[in-house]
Amino acid sequence: MDKNDENSSTMSHAQVDTVARDEELVKNLQKTMVDAVRASNALPRLGETYELHATFSLFANFMETQRTRIISLMRNLLLHSGCRARIPRILHDMETLIDSNDTLAERASISFDEFVAALNAERLMIQQRELGAEPVPGGVAVMLRNEQ
Repeated sequence: MDKNDENSSTMSHAQVDTVARDEELVKNLQKTMVDAVRASNALPRLGETYELHATFSLFANFMETQRTRIISLMRNLLLHSGCRARIPRILHDMETLIDSNDTLAERASISFDEFVAALNAERLMIQQRELGAEPVPGGVAVMLRNEQ
């Protein structure tokens, strides 16, 4: 008799049915979450055409509505499946934090570019030197001065 048979014999039929139902719910939940991740991966991504699409207010509003809808559906799915995991409401705060981080990185990049440009301009400055001749012993200018 293996371990599963021992557990089955000590559990009532109702408990076995509950365990089987819970296992089925978990499998369905996992499948649904995988499908949701696949669907989200099919959405336009940053760096592709997303920035262009996001400039249109209709698209931006649609994406925000869908984002809110998806989060709500995922919360309901987790709630009704008996899973205690929660999707934090901080997602909006996280997006704000990411946007702020992007702004700071952009400002740092601009400052760095300005610094490099100033450094290159400093290197390219040509030092002005006065051109002149120094007297050389035995040279023509020295001999002419001595004759006077």
